[in-house]
Amino acid sequence: GLDGADRPAWPAAFRSVEVRVRDRRGDVSGFVIDPGDPGPLLYDEQIRILFGLEALPPGPFYFMQALGSALALVGLSFLLASFEFMRLPLRPFVQTGRMAFTLYLGHVVLGMGLLDRLKLLGGQGLPLTLVVAAAVGSLSLAFSAAWLALFRTGPVEALMRRLAR
Repeated sequence: GLDGADRPAWPAAFRSVEVRVRDRRGDVSGFVIDPGDPGPLLYDEQIRILFGLEALPPGPFYFMQALGSALALVGLSFLLASFEFMRLPLRPFVQTGRMAFTLYLGHVVLGMGLLDRLKLLGGQGLPLTLVVAAAVGSLSLAFSAAWLALFRTGPVEALMRRLAR
């Protein structure tokens, strides 16, 4: 059955879970998790930052989640690259990796600037976020392939090499 608008009915014992922590000074902080809500209702900023997976400000669990995801992706990449038949399909990703610094600066300066001007930075839903991520990823792959067909390295990478000499 449904409880309220579109919320699933939960057994009374599982309506909500409250976690409280008392520090050395006796101050109490904590949070409440209600299964009917889209996310936990946190009433203490320190607990939210500690357990939150938001990118800003990044908390310890955000770093652990990001590190785990990155290591899994690197491992999968090495596994796929070990198969000869995967070399050609992975080539665009290799080219994109050769221009990582250029693409990073480009997405921060141009991409984030454009999204800020269009008032799309922050607050957008998951569908728009996925569309923007797919567009940025596709443009990065295409730009890298086109640039490296003409030049040996990306523009920022070339500049860094010149400055390092």
